[in-house]
Order: sequence, then C-alpha cells, then structure tokens
Amino acid sequence: MKRIEDEHGASATAFYPVETGVMSPDIGRWSLRPVEDWRSGFFPGVLWELEGHSGNARLHDAAIAWTEGLAILQDNPIDHDLGFRFVSSFGVGFALQDESHSVWRDHAQDVMAHAALALDQLFDVGNVPVGAL
Repeated sequence: MKRIEDEHGASATAFYPVETGVMSPDIGRWSLRPVEDWRSGFFPGVLWELEGHSGNARLHDAAIAWTEGLAILQDNPIDHDLGFRFVSSFGVGFALQDESHSVWRDHAQDVMAHAALALDQLFDVGNVPVGAL
C-alpha cells in the first residue's frame, strides 16, 4: 500500500491493484487498473479483512478510501462483474464493521442495493425482467 501511495500520491486510490508481477524486473510490483476493471473490488476486500484481524486504523481508512472509489459504478451496469466489485468491497466492509459504524454500514447497504438493481437491469432485455433480485 505504501509503495502505491508513494508512486501515485493523492491519486493512489484512483487505481486498483489487481496482480503482482512474477518475472524480473516486476516481481512484487502491483499492476494497477482503473475502477472499471472487474477485479477492482478484491483489493479493498483484502484491506477490510486485514483491518478486521489487526484493528489497524490506517488499514481501516485505506479500506474505506478504496471501497468508496467503487461507488461511482453502483448505478452503471457496465458488465456482469458487479458482484465481484461490490460484494468483495462494500459487502466485506459491511460484514466486518460493528454497530459503532452504523452510518457507514447503512451507506454500504444502500450502495450494494443500487449495484444489485443495476445488475438486474443489465439482464432485463426487452422489458422481460429476469427477477435476479
């Protein structure tokens, strides 16, 4: 996380780590992609899990920052991978936050509901609803 922040500064959370290089000279270097990448929800989910196990406030703040970047896609059914983006980020954050974070949990629940409706609309072809919700 520090390496990403060092390389990208304030715009670090605009890009999502999706994989690391396995061959020299890129061994261990994150490949970063925009929020639209189907894997963008996985890194925030990992941050939530790490924060949940450690209680580290910096991980908590990073998890929120990278998760919130995904919210711009909640009403935009660009592909069928919305579940990967939103359940892996907002869903994990929702599940791991206790009631003391009720405002954020309510927000996460709203974002996930919007994403689910967007996904349903993606498959609602010819006004024949598929009933995915």
